[in-house]
Amino acid sequence: MKIIEKRIKNPIEETVINFGEAPVFNASDYEKRIAKLFELAGNKYSHIIIYGDREHFSNVEYLTGFDPRFEETVMIVPKDDIPTIVVGLEGVGYTPVIPYQIKTELYTSFGLPGQPRGKVKKLSDIFKDAGINNSSKVGFVGWKCFNGDDFADYDRRFEAPHFIMESLFDVVDRENVLNATDLFMSNEYGLRHDLDAKEIILAEIASTKTSRSVYRVIKNLREGITEMEASGYLCIDGEPLQCFPNVNFGQTNVGYGFASPTYHKKLELGENVGIGAAYRRSLCHKMFIYAGGEDDMGIYKGCIDYVFKPYFHSVINWYETLEDGVACGKIYDAAKEPLGSFKAFGAVLNPGHLIHTDEWSNSPFCENSQCKLRSGMLVQCDYAAFYPNPKLCLHAEDGIAVANVALRSEIAKMAPEAWKRIQARRKFMAEELGINLREEILPLSDIQGMQFVYAKDPLSVLAKG
Repeated sequence: MKIIEKRIKNPIEETVINFGEAPVFNASDYEKRIAKLFELAGNKYSHIIIYGDREHFSNVEYLTGFDPRFEETVMIVPKDDIPTIVVGLEGVGYTPVIPYQIKTELYTSFGLPGQPRGKVKKLSDIFKDAGINNSSKVGFVGWKCFNGDDFADYDRRFEAPHFIMESLFDVVDRENVLNATDLFMSNEYGLRHDLDAKEIILAEIASTKTSRSVYRVIKNLREGITEMEASGYLCIDGEPLQCFPNVNFGQTNVGYGFASPTYHKKLELGENVGIGAAYRRSLCHKMFIYAGGEDDMGIYKGCIDYVFKPYFHSVINWYETLEDGVACGKIYDAAKEPLGSFKAFGAVLNPGHLIHTDEWSNSPFCENSQCKLRSGMLVQCDYAAFYPNPKLCLHAEDGIAVANVALRSEIAKMAPEAWKRIQARRKFMAEELGINLREEILPLSDIQGMQFVYAKDPLSVLAKG
Protein backbone atom coordinates (compact mmCIF):
# COMPACT_ATOMS: atom_id res chain seq x y z
CA MET A 1 0.00 0.00 0.00
CA LYS A 2 1.33 3.42 -0.93
CA ILE A 3 1.04 6.12 1.72
CA ILE A 4 1.42 9.73 0.59
CA GLU A 5 1.70 13.14 2.19
CA LYS A 6 -1.24 15.27 1.17
CA ARG A 7 -2.79 18.67 1.72
CA ILE A 8 -6.49 18.00 2.07
CA LYS A 9 -9.59 20.12 1.83
CA ASN A 10 -11.15 21.28 5.09
CA PRO A 11 -12.37 18.13 6.88
CA ILE A 12 -16.00 18.87 7.71
CA GLU A 13 -17.94 22.11 7.62
CA GLU A 14 -18.52 23.11 11.24
CA THR A 15 -22.29 23.47 11.19
CA VAL A 16 -24.05 24.40 14.44
CA ILE A 17 -24.97 21.27 16.39
CA ASN A 18 -28.71 20.92 16.90
CA PHE A 19 -28.87 19.89 20.54
CA GLY A 20 -32.59 19.38 20.09
CA GLU A 21 -31.64 16.06 18.50
CA ALA A 22 -30.04 14.88 21.75
CA PRO A 23 -32.29 12.07 23.01
CA VAL A 24 -33.61 11.88 26.58
CA PHE A 25 -33.85 8.56 28.40
CA ASN A 26 -37.21 7.97 30.06
CA ALA A 27 -38.55 5.52 32.64
CA SER A 28 -39.35 2.98 29.96
CA ASP A 29 -35.74 2.98 28.71
CA TYR A 30 -34.34 2.21 32.15
CA GLU A 31 -37.01 -0.36 32.98
CA LYS A 32 -36.26 -2.19 29.74
CA ARG A 33 -32.57 -2.25 30.67
CA ILE A 34 -33.34 -3.77 34.07
CA ALA A 35 -35.55 -6.39 32.44
CA LYS A 36 -32.81 -7.16 29.92
CA LEU A 37 -30.30 -7.46 32.77
CA PHE A 38 -32.25 -10.27 34.42
CA GLU A 39 -33.02 -11.84 31.07
CA LEU A 40 -29.28 -12.03 30.45
CA ALA A 41 -28.62 -13.38 33.96
CA GLY A 42 -31.30 -16.04 33.65
CA ASN A 43 -32.15 -17.64 37.00
CA LYS A 44 -28.65 -17.19 38.38
CA TYR A 45 -29.42 -14.34 40.81
CA SER A 46 -32.23 -13.25 43.11
CA HIS A 47 -30.56 -9.83 43.52
CA ILE A 48 -28.01 -7.86 41.53
CA ILE A 49 -26.02 -5.22 43.41
CA ILE A 50 -24.20 -2.51 41.43
CA TYR A 51 -21.39 -0.47 42.98
CA GLY A 52 -20.57 3.06 41.85
CA ASP A 53 -18.47 6.07 42.76
CA ARG A 54 -17.36 9.28 41.10
CA GLU A 55 -15.08 7.53 38.61
CA HIS A 56 -16.82 4.17 38.37
CA PHE A 57 -20.34 5.41 37.81
CA SER A 58 -21.26 3.95 34.43
CA ASN A 59 -23.07 0.77 35.42
CA VAL A 60 -25.28 2.54 37.97
CA GLU A 61 -25.90 5.43 35.59
CA TYR A 62 -26.89 3.04 32.81
CA LEU A 63 -29.80 1.74 34.89
CA THR A 64 -30.84 5.02 36.52
CA GLY A 65 -29.47 8.20 34.94
CA PHE A 66 -27.95 8.88 38.40
CA ASP A 67 -24.19 9.20 38.71
CA PRO A 68 -22.62 9.65 42.16
CA ARG A 69 -20.72 12.93 42.03
CA PHE A 70 -18.82 12.90 45.34
CA GLU A 71 -19.62 9.68 47.15
CA GLU A 72 -20.01 5.94 46.79
CA THR A 73 -23.36 4.47 45.90
CA VAL A 74 -24.90 1.01 45.79
CA MET A 75 -27.91 0.01 43.73
CA ILE A 76 -29.78 -3.11 44.83
CA VAL A 77 -31.97 -4.65 42.13
CA PRO A 78 -34.23 -7.56 43.18
CA LYS A 79 -35.46 -9.81 40.43
CA ASP A 80 -39.15 -9.18 41.15
CA ASP A 81 -39.38 -6.07 43.31
CA ILE A 82 -38.66 -2.34 43.43
CA PRO A 83 -34.93 -1.41 43.24
CA THR A 84 -33.14 0.49 46.01
CA ILE A 85 -30.49 3.18 45.59
CA VAL A 86 -28.17 3.70 48.59
CA VAL A 87 -26.53 7.12 48.77
CA GLY A 88 -24.69 9.51 51.06
CA LEU A 89 -25.81 12.95 52.22
CA GLU A 90 -24.91 14.68 48.96
CA GLY A 91 -26.59 12.05 46.84
CA VAL A 92 -30.01 12.26 48.45
CA GLY A 93 -31.03 15.48 46.74
CA TYR A 94 -29.83 14.21 43.37
CA THR A 95 -31.70 10.90 43.29
CA PRO A 96 -34.94 12.46 41.92
CA VAL A 97 -33.24 12.41 38.49
CA ILE A 98 -34.18 8.71 38.46
CA PRO A 99 -37.45 8.74 36.47
CA TYR A 100 -39.07 5.55 37.79
CA GLN A 101 -40.12 4.13 41.15
CA ILE A 102 -37.10 3.39 43.32
CA LYS A 103 -36.47 3.28 47.06
CA THR A 104 -33.85 5.69 48.38
CA GLU A 105 -31.79 4.75 51.44
CA LEU A 106 -29.44 7.20 53.17
CA TYR A 107 -26.22 5.62 54.38
CA THR A 108 -24.28 8.50 55.86
CA SER A 109 -20.96 6.64 55.91
CA PHE A 110 -20.95 7.03 52.12
CA GLY A 111 -20.55 10.76 52.83
CA LEU A 112 -17.27 12.63 52.58
CA PRO A 113 -14.91 12.66 55.60
CA GLY A 114 -16.05 15.03 58.31
CA GLN A 115 -19.67 15.24 57.23
CA PRO A 116 -22.36 14.62 59.87
CA ARG A 117 -23.11 10.94 60.43
CA GLY A 118 -25.93 11.08 62.97
CA LYS A 119 -27.54 7.76 63.84
CA VAL A 120 -26.17 5.59 61.07
CA LYS A 121 -28.35 2.83 59.70
CA LYS A 122 -26.05 -0.09 59.15
CA LEU A 123 -25.43 -1.07 55.54
CA SER A 124 -26.13 -4.69 56.45
CA ASP A 125 -29.60 -3.64 57.63
CA ILE A 126 -30.18 -1.81 54.33
CA PHE A 127 -29.32 -5.02 52.47
CA LYS A 128 -31.78 -6.92 54.68
CA ASP A 129 -34.52 -4.36 54.08
CA ALA A 130 -33.99 -4.84 50.33
CA GLY A 131 -34.90 -8.51 50.75
CA ILE A 132 -31.42 -10.06 50.91
CA ASN A 133 -30.99 -12.95 53.34
CA ASN A 134 -28.52 -15.75 53.92
CA SER A 135 -29.86 -17.88 51.10
CA SER A 136 -30.14 -15.11 48.47
CA LYS A 137 -28.19 -15.53 45.24
CA VAL A 138 -26.38 -12.25 44.65
CA GLY A 139 -24.54 -10.98 41.58
CA PHE A 140 -22.20 -8.13 42.49
CA VAL A 141 -21.25 -5.64 39.77
CA GLY A 142 -18.10 -3.54 40.13
CA TRP A 143 -16.23 -1.92 37.27
CA LYS A 144 -13.71 -4.44 35.93
CA CYS A 145 -14.44 -7.57 33.98
CA PHE A 146 -12.05 -10.05 35.58
CA ASN A 147 -11.17 -13.34 33.90
CA GLY A 148 -8.89 -16.30 34.43
CA ASP A 149 -5.84 -14.24 33.48
CA ASP A 150 -6.46 -12.10 36.56
CA PHE A 151 -7.40 -14.73 39.15
CA ALA A 152 -8.21 -18.41 39.10
CA ASP A 153 -11.27 -17.63 41.22
CA TYR A 154 -12.12 -14.42 39.36
CA ASP A 155 -15.86 -14.81 39.94
CA ARG A 156 -15.17 -14.60 43.70
CA ARG A 157 -13.18 -11.36 43.51
CA PHE A 158 -14.97 -8.03 43.88
CA GLU A 159 -13.80 -4.60 42.75
CA ALA A 160 -15.53 -2.65 45.51
CA PRO A 161 -14.53 -1.24 48.93
CA HIS A 162 -13.92 -3.87 51.59
CA PHE A 163 -16.43 -2.35 54.04
CA ILE A 164 -19.25 -2.77 51.51
CA MET A 165 -18.43 -6.40 50.80
CA GLU A 166 -18.07 -7.29 54.47
CA SER A 167 -21.43 -5.66 55.22
CA LEU A 168 -22.94 -7.80 52.46
CA PHE A 169 -21.30 -10.96 53.79
CA ASP A 170 -22.83 -10.22 57.21
CA VAL A 171 -26.20 -10.84 55.56
CA VAL A 172 -25.65 -13.46 52.86
CA ASP A 173 -23.41 -16.51 52.70
CA ARG A 174 -20.37 -15.37 50.72
CA GLU A 175 -20.54 -18.58 48.70
CA ASN A 176 -23.80 -17.21 47.28
CA VAL A 177 -22.17 -14.01 45.96
CA LEU A 178 -20.54 -13.96 42.52
CA ASN A 179 -18.93 -11.23 40.47
CA ALA A 180 -21.49 -10.23 37.82
CA THR A 181 -19.70 -7.31 36.16
CA ASP A 182 -19.69 -9.30 32.93
CA LEU A 183 -23.42 -8.66 32.55
CA PHE A 184 -22.58 -5.03 31.81
CA MET A 185 -19.05 -5.14 30.42
CA SER A 186 -18.34 -8.45 28.73
CA ASN A 187 -16.97 -8.03 25.22
CA GLU A 188 -19.26 -10.81 23.99
CA TYR A 189 -22.60 -9.96 25.60
CA GLY A 190 -22.28 -6.97 27.98
CA LEU A 191 -25.37 -4.74 28.08
CA ARG A 192 -23.33 -1.57 27.64
CA HIS A 193 -21.85 -2.94 24.41
CA ASP A 194 -25.27 -3.43 22.86
CA LEU A 195 -26.45 0.14 22.44
CA ASP A 196 -29.55 1.60 20.87
CA ALA A 197 -30.06 4.58 18.57
CA LYS A 198 -30.39 7.04 21.46
CA GLU A 199 -26.98 6.07 22.85
CA ILE A 200 -25.29 6.27 19.46
CA ILE A 201 -26.79 9.69 18.72
CA LEU A 202 -25.47 10.97 22.06
CA ALA A 203 -22.07 9.49 21.19
CA GLU A 204 -22.13 11.27 17.81
CA ILE A 205 -22.91 14.62 19.41
CA ALA A 206 -20.22 14.14 22.06
CA SER A 207 -17.67 13.06 19.44
CA THR A 208 -18.51 15.99 17.21
CA LYS A 209 -17.86 18.41 20.05
CA THR A 210 -14.74 16.58 21.20
CA SER A 211 -13.14 16.38 17.76
CA ARG A 212 -13.92 20.03 17.02
CA SER A 213 -12.29 21.02 20.31
CA VAL A 214 -9.14 19.09 19.45
CA TYR A 215 -8.97 20.47 15.91
CA ARG A 216 -9.54 24.01 17.20
CA VAL A 217 -6.42 23.68 19.36
CA ILE A 218 -4.41 22.30 16.44
CA LYS A 219 -5.47 25.17 14.17
CA ASN A 220 -4.42 27.73 16.79
CA LEU A 221 -0.98 26.37 17.62
CA ARG A 222 1.91 28.79 17.23
CA GLU A 223 5.50 28.95 18.37
CA GLY A 224 5.75 30.28 21.91
CA ILE A 225 2.22 29.39 23.01
CA THR A 226 2.11 27.59 26.35
CA GLU A 227 0.29 24.32 26.89
CA MET A 228 -2.21 26.03 29.17
CA GLU A 229 -2.85 28.84 26.67
CA ALA A 230 -3.39 26.31 23.91
CA SER A 231 -5.79 24.30 26.08
CA GLY A 232 -8.09 27.35 26.21
CA TYR A 233 -8.99 26.65 22.59
CA LEU A 234 -10.68 23.41 23.67
CA CYS A 235 -13.64 25.65 24.65
CA ILE A 236 -15.11 22.89 26.77
CA ASP A 237 -18.79 23.18 27.64
CA GLY A 238 -20.62 21.78 30.66
CA GLU A 239 -21.12 18.20 29.48
CA PRO A 240 -19.18 15.88 31.82
CA LEU A 241 -15.72 14.83 30.68
CA GLN A 242 -14.58 11.24 30.93
CA CYS A 243 -10.85 11.86 31.08
CA PHE A 244 -8.47 14.75 31.66
CA PRO A 245 -7.79 16.96 28.63
CA ASN A 246 -4.27 16.44 27.23
CA VAL A 247 -2.44 19.39 25.67
CA ASN A 248 1.27 18.62 25.67
CA PHE A 249 4.42 19.83 23.90
CA GLY A 250 7.85 18.23 23.66
CA GLN A 251 9.30 14.77 24.14
CA THR A 252 8.95 14.76 27.92
CA ASN A 253 5.37 15.95 28.34
CA VAL A 254 3.96 14.16 25.28
CA GLY A 255 5.85 11.03 26.29
CA TYR A 256 3.89 10.81 29.53
CA GLY A 257 0.89 9.95 27.37
CA PHE A 258 -1.79 11.42 29.64
CA ALA A 259 -0.33 14.57 31.18
CA SER A 260 -2.42 17.67 31.84
CA PRO A 261 -1.25 20.98 30.33
CA THR A 262 1.34 23.00 32.23
CA TYR A 263 1.62 26.75 32.63
CA HIS A 264 5.20 27.20 31.47
CA LYS A 265 6.03 24.76 28.64
CA LYS A 266 6.06 26.68 25.35
CA LEU A 267 5.73 25.18 21.89
CA GLU A 268 8.86 25.05 19.75
CA LEU A 269 9.21 24.29 16.05
CA GLY A 270 9.93 20.61 15.41
CA GLU A 271 8.44 19.39 18.67
CA ASN A 272 6.19 16.43 19.30
CA VAL A 273 2.64 17.53 20.24
CA GLY A 274 -0.31 15.70 21.78
CA ILE A 275 -3.85 17.11 21.87
CA GLY A 276 -6.80 15.19 23.34
CA ALA A 277 -10.19 15.68 24.94
CA ALA A 278 -13.22 13.55 25.81
CA TYR A 279 -16.85 14.03 26.64
CA ARG A 280 -18.73 10.95 27.82
CA ARG A 281 -19.08 8.38 25.01
CA SER A 282 -16.19 9.93 23.06
CA LEU A 283 -12.47 10.58 22.93
CA CYS A 284 -10.33 12.25 20.29
CA HIS A 285 -6.56 12.38 20.67
CA LYS A 286 -3.88 13.26 18.12
CA MET A 287 -0.08 13.15 18.38
CA PHE A 288 2.13 14.67 15.67
CA ILE A 289 5.03 17.04 14.95
CA TYR A 290 4.63 20.81 14.86
CA ALA A 291 6.55 21.68 11.71
CA GLY A 292 6.07 23.41 8.37
CA GLY A 293 8.02 20.82 6.39
CA GLU A 294 10.89 18.34 6.51
CA ASP A 295 13.42 21.11 7.18
CA ASP A 296 11.62 21.94 10.44
CA MET A 297 11.58 18.37 11.74
CA GLY A 298 14.84 18.55 13.70
CA ILE A 299 15.62 15.18 15.29
CA TYR A 300 12.57 13.74 13.51
CA LYS A 301 13.93 14.20 9.97
CA GLY A 302 13.27 11.04 7.97
CA CYS A 303 10.62 9.77 10.40
CA ILE A 304 7.78 10.32 7.93
CA ASP A 305 8.84 7.28 5.91
CA TYR A 306 9.77 4.81 8.61
CA VAL A 307 7.47 5.79 11.49
CA PHE A 308 4.54 7.91 10.28
CA LYS A 309 3.68 5.94 7.17
CA PRO A 310 3.75 2.42 8.66
CA TYR A 311 1.66 3.68 11.58
CA PHE A 312 -0.91 5.27 9.27
CA HIS A 313 -0.93 2.14 7.08
CA SER A 314 -1.84 0.24 10.25
CA VAL A 315 -4.66 2.69 10.99
CA ILE A 316 -6.04 2.24 7.45
CA ASN A 317 -6.00 -1.53 7.87
CA TRP A 318 -7.80 -1.19 11.21
CA TYR A 319 -10.63 0.85 9.69
CA GLU A 320 -10.99 -1.18 6.53
CA THR A 321 -11.18 -4.50 8.41
CA LEU A 322 -14.07 -3.34 10.60
CA GLU A 323 -17.21 -5.27 9.72
CA ASP A 324 -20.31 -6.47 11.53
CA GLY A 325 -19.52 -10.05 12.54
CA VAL A 326 -15.74 -9.98 11.97
CA ALA A 327 -13.58 -11.63 14.62
CA CYS A 328 -11.67 -8.95 16.53
CA GLY A 329 -8.50 -11.03 16.26
CA LYS A 330 -8.61 -10.40 12.51
CA ILE A 331 -8.66 -6.64 13.16
CA TYR A 332 -5.69 -7.08 15.50
CA ASP A 333 -3.73 -8.95 12.82
CA ALA A 334 -4.57 -6.38 10.12
CA ALA A 335 -3.38 -3.51 12.31
CA LYS A 336 -0.20 -5.34 13.26
CA GLU A 337 0.88 -6.34 9.74
CA PRO A 338 2.36 -3.00 8.52
CA LEU A 339 4.25 -2.53 11.81
CA GLY A 340 5.83 -5.97 12.01
CA SER A 341 5.14 -5.89 15.73
CA PHE A 342 3.29 -3.50 18.00
CA LYS A 343 6.19 -3.66 20.45
CA ALA A 344 8.64 -2.29 17.88
CA PHE A 345 6.52 0.85 17.61
CA GLY A 346 5.98 1.14 21.36
CA ALA A 347 2.26 0.34 21.07
CA VAL A 348 1.72 -1.50 24.35
CA LEU A 349 -2.10 -1.51 24.58
CA ASN A 350 -4.60 -3.39 22.47
CA PRO A 351 -5.22 -1.77 19.06
CA GLY A 352 -8.59 -0.31 19.97
CA HIS A 353 -11.24 -0.75 22.64
CA LEU A 354 -14.91 -0.42 23.43
CA ILE A 355 -16.23 2.78 24.95
CA HIS A 356 -19.38 4.01 26.65
CA THR A 357 -19.81 6.64 29.36
CA ASP A 358 -16.50 5.34 30.70
CA GLU A 359 -13.48 5.84 28.46
CA TRP A 360 -12.38 2.19 28.21
CA SER A 361 -15.13 -0.28 29.08
CA ASN A 362 -13.35 -3.34 27.67
CA SER A 363 -11.30 -4.43 24.66
CA PRO A 364 -11.75 -7.47 22.40
CA PHE A 365 -8.90 -6.43 20.07
CA CYS A 366 -6.26 -8.94 21.03
CA GLU A 367 -4.38 -11.74 19.32
CA ASN A 368 -6.59 -14.69 18.35
CA SER A 369 -9.71 -13.00 19.73
CA GLN A 370 -12.85 -14.72 18.48
CA CYS A 371 -15.14 -12.03 19.87
CA LYS A 372 -17.26 -10.72 17.01
CA LEU A 373 -17.71 -7.05 16.25
CA ARG A 374 -21.44 -6.43 16.31
CA SER A 375 -24.12 -3.84 15.79
CA GLY A 376 -24.60 -1.59 18.82
CA MET A 377 -20.92 -1.32 19.75
CA LEU A 378 -19.08 1.96 20.23
CA VAL A 379 -15.41 1.44 19.33
CA GLN A 380 -12.26 3.56 19.59
CA CYS A 381 -9.37 3.41 17.13
CA ASP A 382 -6.84 3.84 19.91
CA TYR A 383 -3.29 2.57 19.90
CA ALA A 384 -0.63 5.21 20.30
CA ALA A 385 2.86 4.53 18.97
CA PHE A 386 5.60 5.54 21.40
CA TYR A 387 8.47 4.99 18.96
CA PRO A 388 11.73 4.58 20.91
CA ASN A 389 14.50 6.09 18.77
CA PRO A 390 14.10 8.96 18.33
CA LYS A 391 11.43 9.19 21.00
CA LEU A 392 8.34 10.00 18.93
CA CYS A 393 4.67 9.66 19.83
CA LEU A 394 1.97 9.24 17.17
CA HIS A 395 -1.73 8.82 17.71
CA ALA A 396 -4.87 9.07 15.59
CA GLU A 397 -7.65 8.23 18.02
CA ASP A 398 -11.29 8.65 17.06
CA GLY A 399 -14.50 6.69 17.65
CA ILE A 400 -16.93 4.78 15.46
CA ALA A 401 -20.26 3.04 15.96
CA VAL A 402 -21.31 -0.25 14.43
CA ALA A 403 -24.92 -0.17 13.23
CA ASN A 404 -26.88 -2.64 11.13
CA VAL A 405 -29.53 -1.57 8.61
CA ALA A 406 -32.34 -1.27 11.15
CA LEU A 407 -30.22 0.71 13.61
CA ARG A 408 -28.94 3.03 10.89
CA SER A 409 -32.50 3.71 9.78
CA GLU A 410 -33.52 4.56 13.34
CA ILE A 411 -30.55 6.91 13.82
CA ALA A 412 -31.27 8.72 10.56
CA LYS A 413 -34.92 9.14 11.50
CA MET A 414 -34.28 10.34 15.07
CA ALA A 415 -31.37 12.68 14.31
CA PRO A 416 -31.18 13.68 10.61
CA GLU A 417 -28.50 16.33 11.18
CA ALA A 418 -26.26 13.90 13.05
CA TRP A 419 -26.84 11.39 10.27
CA LYS A 420 -25.83 13.98 7.68
CA ARG A 421 -22.56 14.57 9.54
CA ILE A 422 -21.88 10.82 9.62
CA GLN A 423 -22.37 10.53 5.87
CA ALA A 424 -20.17 13.57 5.21
CA ARG A 425 -17.38 11.94 7.24
CA ARG A 426 -17.66 8.69 5.31
CA LYS A 427 -17.33 10.67 2.06
CA PHE A 428 -14.37 12.68 3.39
CA MET A 429 -12.52 9.59 4.57
CA ALA A 430 -12.94 7.88 1.20
CA GLU A 431 -12.19 10.85 -1.04
CA GLU A 432 -9.51 12.66 0.98
CA LEU A 433 -7.84 9.96 3.08
CA GLY A 434 -8.50 6.92 0.87
CA ILE A 435 -10.08 5.02 3.79
CA ASN A 436 -13.13 3.04 2.71
CA LEU A 437 -15.59 1.99 5.41
CA ARG A 438 -18.28 -0.64 5.22
CA GLU A 439 -21.85 0.64 5.38
CA GLU A 440 -22.35 -0.42 8.99
CA ILE A 441 -19.33 1.55 10.24
CA LEU A 442 -20.33 5.06 11.33
CA PRO A 443 -17.53 7.62 11.84
CA LEU A 444 -18.30 9.94 14.76
CA SER A 445 -15.36 12.38 14.68
CA ASP A 446 -14.99 15.42 12.41
CA ILE A 447 -11.26 14.60 12.02
CA GLN A 448 -11.74 10.84 11.77
CA GLY A 449 -8.61 8.93 10.83
CA MET A 450 -6.50 12.02 10.27
CA GLN A 451 -2.78 11.63 11.03
CA PHE A 452 -1.22 15.06 10.88
CA VAL A 453 2.22 15.38 9.32
CA TYR A 454 3.56 18.93 9.15
CA ALA A 455 0.98 20.24 11.57
CA LYS A 456 1.97 23.88 11.29
CA ASP A 457 -0.42 23.43 8.38
CA PRO A 458 -3.46 21.67 9.94
CA LEU A 459 -4.48 20.40 6.49
CA SER A 460 -1.23 18.44 6.02
CA VAL A 461 -2.01 14.76 6.61
CA LEU A 462 -1.25 11.26 5.37
CA ALA A 463 -3.50 9.50 2.90
CA LYS A 464 -3.66 6.29 0.91
CA GLY A 465 -2.03 6.87 -2.48
